Amino acid sequence: MRRRVVNCANCGSVLVGRFCCACGQEAEAPPRSAFRWIAGQVTTLVGYDSRLGRSFGALIARPGSLTEAYLGGRRTAHLTPLALYLLAAGAFFLLHSFRPLVSFDVKTRALAGGLGSMQVAGTLDSAEIAKLQAARVSLDAFAERFQSAATALLPVFLLLSVLLFAGLLALLHRRAPAGSVTHAVLALHWGAIFMLVALVSRAVALAGVQAGAFRAVYSLAVLAWLVLALKRVYRIALPRAAVEGAVLLAAFYALLGLWLASVSSLALRLSLA
Repeated sequence: MRRRVVNCANCGSVLVGRFCCACGQEAEAPPRSAFRWIAGQVTTLVGYDSRLGRSFGALIARPGSLTEAYLGGRRTAHLTPLALYLLAAGAFFLLHSFRPLVSFDVKTRALAGGLGSMQVAGTLDSAEIAKLQAARVSLDAFAERFQSAATALLPVFLLLSVLLFAGLLALLHRRAPAGSVTHAVLALHWGAIFMLVALVSRAVALAGVQAGAFRAVYSLAVLAWLVLALKRVYRIALPRAAVEGAVLLAAFYALLGLWLASVSSLALRLSLA
Protein backbone atom coordinates (compact mmCIF):
# COMPACT_ATOMS: atom_id res chain seq x y z
CA MET A 1 0.00 0.00 0.00
CA ARG A 2 1.33 3.42 -0.90
CA ARG A 3 1.99 5.85 1.94
CA ARG A 4 -0.37 8.83 2.04
CA VAL A 5 0.79 12.11 3.58
CA VAL A 6 -1.36 14.66 5.37
CA ASN A 7 0.35 17.79 4.10
CA CYS A 8 1.83 18.40 0.68
CA ALA A 9 5.57 17.68 0.75
CA ASN A 10 6.12 20.39 -1.84
CA CYS A 11 4.25 23.40 -0.45
CA GLY A 12 2.89 22.25 2.96
CA SER A 13 -0.78 22.80 2.12
CA VAL A 14 -3.41 20.48 3.56
CA LEU A 15 -4.11 17.68 1.14
CA VAL A 16 -7.64 17.08 -0.09
CA GLY A 17 -8.00 14.48 -2.82
CA ARG A 18 -5.39 12.93 -5.07
CA PHE A 19 -3.54 16.15 -5.92
CA CYS A 20 -2.57 19.22 -3.91
CA CYS A 21 -5.06 22.00 -4.52
CA ALA A 22 -2.30 24.63 -4.15
CA CYS A 23 0.60 23.38 -6.28
CA GLY A 24 -0.84 20.36 -8.13
CA GLN A 25 1.65 17.79 -6.84
CA GLU A 26 0.34 14.24 -6.38
CA ALA A 27 -0.77 13.58 -2.81
CA GLU A 28 0.69 10.10 -2.58
CA ALA A 29 4.36 9.72 -1.72
CA PRO A 30 6.58 7.71 -4.09
CA PRO A 31 6.35 3.93 -3.55
CA ARG A 32 9.18 2.15 -1.73
CA SER A 33 9.42 -0.50 -4.44
CA ALA A 34 11.66 0.42 -7.39
CA PHE A 35 9.54 -1.78 -9.67
CA ARG A 36 6.33 0.07 -8.77
CA TRP A 37 8.10 3.41 -9.11
CA ILE A 38 9.30 2.53 -12.63
CA ALA A 39 5.81 1.33 -13.53
CA GLY A 40 4.40 4.66 -12.38
CA GLN A 41 6.96 6.60 -14.45
CA VAL A 42 6.09 4.56 -17.52
CA THR A 43 2.40 5.24 -16.96
CA THR A 44 3.12 8.97 -16.75
CA LEU A 45 5.18 8.85 -19.92
CA VAL A 46 2.49 6.95 -21.82
CA GLY A 47 -0.07 9.49 -20.64
CA TYR A 48 2.11 12.30 -21.99
CA ASP A 49 2.57 10.44 -25.25
CA SER A 50 -1.17 10.00 -25.62
CA ARG A 51 -1.66 13.75 -25.28
CA LEU A 52 1.12 14.22 -27.80
CA GLY A 53 -0.57 11.92 -30.29
CA ARG A 54 -3.98 13.48 -29.78
CA SER A 55 -2.54 16.97 -30.14
CA PHE A 56 -0.66 16.36 -33.38
CA GLY A 57 -3.52 14.27 -34.75
CA ALA A 58 -6.02 17.08 -34.16
CA LEU A 59 -3.59 19.68 -35.45
CA ILE A 60 -3.15 17.88 -38.76
CA ALA A 61 -6.57 16.33 -39.36
CA ARG A 62 -8.86 19.07 -38.05
CA PRO A 63 -7.42 22.51 -38.89
CA GLY A 64 -8.30 25.09 -36.25
CA SER A 65 -9.84 22.57 -33.85
CA LEU A 66 -6.95 22.78 -31.36
CA THR A 67 -7.15 26.57 -31.33
CA GLU A 68 -10.91 26.38 -30.86
CA ALA A 69 -10.61 23.82 -28.06
CA TYR A 70 -7.93 25.79 -26.21
CA LEU A 71 -9.87 29.03 -26.36
CA GLY A 72 -13.04 27.19 -25.35
CA GLY A 73 -11.45 25.91 -22.14
CA ARG A 74 -10.92 22.29 -23.25
CA ARG A 75 -7.19 22.16 -22.51
CA THR A 76 -6.27 19.11 -20.46
CA ALA A 77 -6.58 16.59 -23.32
CA HIS A 78 -3.96 18.33 -25.47
CA LEU A 79 -0.55 19.93 -25.21
CA THR A 80 -0.46 23.70 -24.84
CA PRO A 81 0.07 25.72 -28.05
CA LEU A 82 3.60 26.71 -26.99
CA ALA A 83 4.57 23.13 -26.04
CA LEU A 84 3.28 21.85 -29.37
CA TYR A 85 5.17 24.56 -31.25
CA LEU A 86 8.42 23.89 -29.38
CA LEU A 87 8.21 20.14 -30.02
CA ALA A 88 7.67 20.74 -33.74
CA ALA A 89 10.52 23.28 -33.72
CA GLY A 90 12.85 20.80 -32.02
CA ALA A 91 12.18 18.15 -34.64
CA PHE A 92 12.49 20.76 -37.39
CA PHE A 93 15.90 21.93 -36.12
CA LEU A 94 17.12 18.35 -35.95
CA LEU A 95 16.22 17.62 -39.56
CA HIS A 96 17.39 21.07 -40.67
CA SER A 97 20.96 20.00 -39.88
CA PHE A 98 20.62 17.29 -42.56
CA ARG A 99 18.32 19.06 -45.02
CA PRO A 100 18.37 22.87 -44.57
CA LEU A 101 15.39 25.13 -45.18
CA VAL A 102 17.55 27.28 -47.48
CA SER A 103 20.48 26.40 -49.70
CA PHE A 104 23.27 27.85 -51.82
CA ASP A 105 24.12 26.13 -55.10
CA VAL A 106 27.84 26.48 -55.83
CA LYS A 107 27.39 25.75 -59.56
CA THR A 108 24.56 28.19 -60.26
CA ARG A 109 25.38 30.61 -57.40
CA ALA A 110 21.67 30.59 -56.56
CA LEU A 111 20.16 31.10 -53.12
CA ALA A 112 16.83 29.37 -52.53
CA GLY A 113 14.44 28.51 -49.76
CA GLY A 114 10.81 27.62 -49.21
CA LEU A 115 8.36 24.77 -49.16
CA GLY A 116 7.10 22.82 -52.13
CA SER A 117 6.41 24.91 -55.21
CA MET A 118 6.41 28.10 -53.14
CA GLN A 119 10.02 29.24 -53.21
CA VAL A 120 12.01 32.43 -52.70
CA ALA A 121 15.28 32.74 -54.55
CA GLY A 122 18.21 35.00 -55.33
CA THR A 123 21.77 34.90 -56.59
CA LEU A 124 25.14 36.30 -55.62
CA ASP A 125 25.75 39.28 -57.92
CA SER A 126 29.00 39.93 -59.74
CA ALA A 127 30.18 42.48 -57.18
CA GLU A 128 29.78 39.97 -54.34
CA ILE A 129 31.57 37.28 -56.35
CA ALA A 130 34.42 39.73 -57.02
CA LYS A 131 34.75 40.47 -53.30
CA LEU A 132 34.99 36.76 -52.51
CA GLN A 133 37.59 36.25 -55.21
CA ALA A 134 39.63 39.21 -53.98
CA ALA A 135 39.59 37.73 -50.48
CA ARG A 136 40.53 34.32 -51.94
CA VAL A 137 37.38 32.73 -50.56
CA SER A 138 36.03 29.85 -52.63
CA LEU A 139 32.33 29.35 -53.29
CA ASP A 140 32.53 26.08 -51.36
CA ALA A 141 33.78 27.99 -48.32
CA PHE A 142 31.03 30.57 -48.78
CA ALA A 143 28.45 27.75 -48.97
CA GLU A 144 29.62 26.44 -45.59
CA ARG A 145 29.37 29.89 -44.02
CA PHE A 146 25.96 30.34 -45.64
CA GLN A 147 24.66 27.20 -43.94
CA SER A 148 26.18 28.28 -40.62
CA ALA A 149 24.50 31.68 -40.91
CA ALA A 150 21.18 30.05 -41.84
CA THR A 151 21.33 27.79 -38.79
CA ALA A 152 22.21 30.72 -36.52
CA LEU A 153 19.41 32.94 -37.83
CA LEU A 154 16.73 30.26 -38.16
CA PRO A 155 15.33 30.83 -34.62
CA VAL A 156 14.97 34.53 -35.48
CA PHE A 157 12.98 33.69 -38.60
CA LEU A 158 10.68 31.29 -36.78
CA LEU A 159 9.99 33.82 -34.02
CA LEU A 160 9.38 36.64 -36.48
CA SER A 161 7.04 34.46 -38.57
CA VAL A 162 4.84 33.78 -35.51
CA LEU A 163 4.82 37.47 -34.56
CA LEU A 164 4.01 38.44 -38.16
CA PHE A 165 1.11 36.01 -38.33
CA ALA A 166 -0.28 37.11 -34.99
CA GLY A 167 0.01 40.77 -35.96
CA LEU A 168 -1.69 40.33 -39.33
CA LEU A 169 -4.47 38.29 -37.75
CA ALA A 170 -4.99 41.08 -35.23
CA LEU A 171 -5.40 43.54 -38.10
CA LEU A 172 -7.76 41.27 -40.01
CA HIS A 173 -9.86 40.34 -36.99
CA ARG A 174 -9.91 43.14 -34.47
CA ARG A 175 -12.99 41.79 -32.72
CA ALA A 176 -12.00 38.19 -32.15
CA PRO A 177 -14.32 36.47 -29.63
CA ALA A 178 -11.50 35.52 -27.23
CA GLY A 179 -9.46 38.68 -27.78
CA SER A 180 -5.87 38.95 -28.95
CA VAL A 181 -4.93 35.56 -27.47
CA THR A 182 -6.85 34.02 -30.39
CA HIS A 183 -4.28 35.37 -32.82
CA ALA A 184 -1.33 34.20 -30.72
CA VAL A 185 -2.66 30.67 -30.32
CA LEU A 186 -3.51 30.27 -34.00
CA ALA A 187 -0.11 31.70 -34.99
CA LEU A 188 1.64 29.07 -32.84
CA HIS A 189 -0.47 26.30 -34.33
CA TRP A 190 0.27 27.60 -37.84
CA GLY A 191 4.00 27.60 -37.03
CA ALA A 192 3.75 24.00 -35.85
CA ILE A 193 1.91 22.82 -38.96
CA PHE A 194 4.35 24.59 -41.28
CA MET A 195 7.30 22.90 -39.58
CA LEU A 196 5.57 19.51 -39.72
CA VAL A 197 4.96 19.82 -43.46
CA ALA A 198 8.55 21.01 -43.90
CA LEU A 199 9.70 17.96 -41.94
CA VAL A 200 7.77 15.65 -44.24
CA SER A 201 9.14 17.33 -47.37
CA ARG A 202 12.73 17.05 -46.13
CA ALA A 203 12.29 13.49 -44.90
CA VAL A 204 11.00 12.52 -48.35
CA ALA A 205 14.01 14.21 -49.97
CA LEU A 206 16.44 12.49 -47.59
CA ALA A 207 14.87 9.16 -48.49
CA GLY A 208 15.91 9.74 -52.09
CA VAL A 209 12.39 10.22 -53.44
CA GLN A 210 12.09 12.71 -56.28
CA ALA A 211 10.38 15.75 -54.77
CA GLY A 212 9.03 17.20 -58.00
CA ALA A 213 5.73 15.35 -57.86
CA PHE A 214 5.12 16.40 -54.26
CA ARG A 215 5.99 20.10 -54.43
CA ALA A 216 2.51 21.29 -55.36
CA VAL A 217 1.01 18.95 -52.75
CA TYR A 218 3.05 20.51 -49.93
CA SER A 219 2.08 24.04 -50.92
CA LEU A 220 -1.60 23.22 -51.37
CA ALA A 221 -1.68 21.33 -48.06
CA VAL A 222 -0.32 24.34 -46.15
CA LEU A 223 -2.74 26.73 -47.86
CA ALA A 224 -5.74 24.42 -47.37
CA TRP A 225 -4.90 23.98 -43.67
CA LEU A 226 -4.64 27.72 -43.17
CA VAL A 227 -7.90 28.49 -44.99
CA LEU A 228 -9.86 25.86 -43.04
CA ALA A 229 -8.33 26.99 -39.74
CA LEU A 230 -9.27 30.64 -40.40
CA LYS A 231 -12.80 29.62 -41.34
CA ARG A 232 -13.22 27.57 -38.17
CA VAL A 233 -11.57 29.85 -35.62
CA TYR A 234 -12.98 33.16 -36.82
CA ARG A 235 -16.24 31.76 -38.19
CA ILE A 236 -15.92 33.46 -41.56
CA ALA A 237 -17.08 32.44 -45.03
CA LEU A 238 -14.81 30.21 -47.12
CA PRO A 239 -14.09 32.86 -49.84
CA ARG A 240 -12.96 35.36 -47.21
CA ALA A 241 -10.85 32.70 -45.50
CA ALA A 242 -9.22 31.87 -48.85
CA VAL A 243 -8.32 35.52 -49.48
CA GLU A 244 -6.94 35.96 -45.96
CA GLY A 245 -4.98 32.72 -46.26
CA ALA A 246 -3.37 33.89 -49.49
CA VAL A 247 -2.47 37.25 -47.90
CA LEU A 248 -0.93 35.57 -44.87
CA LEU A 249 1.13 33.16 -46.98
CA ALA A 250 2.32 36.02 -49.22
CA ALA A 251 3.46 37.93 -46.13
CA PHE A 252 5.17 34.81 -44.80
CA TYR A 253 7.14 34.28 -48.00
CA ALA A 254 8.03 37.97 -48.14
CA LEU A 255 9.51 37.56 -44.66
CA LEU A 256 11.33 34.42 -45.83
CA GLY A 257 12.82 36.41 -48.71
CA LEU A 258 14.07 39.14 -46.36
CA TRP A 259 15.51 36.52 -44.04
CA LEU A 260 17.25 34.78 -46.96
CA ALA A 261 18.85 38.10 -47.93
CA SER A 262 19.97 38.57 -44.30
CA VAL A 263 21.51 35.09 -44.24
CA SER A 264 23.40 35.83 -47.48
CA SER A 265 24.62 39.17 -46.14
CA LEU A 266 25.83 37.60 -42.87
CA ALA A 267 27.56 34.77 -44.75
CA LEU A 268 29.31 37.31 -46.98
CA ARG A 269 30.52 39.33 -43.99
CA LEU A 270 31.78 36.17 -42.29
CA SER A 271 33.60 35.14 -45.47
CA LEU A 272 35.30 38.51 -45.87
CA ALA A 273 36.18 38.98 -42.19
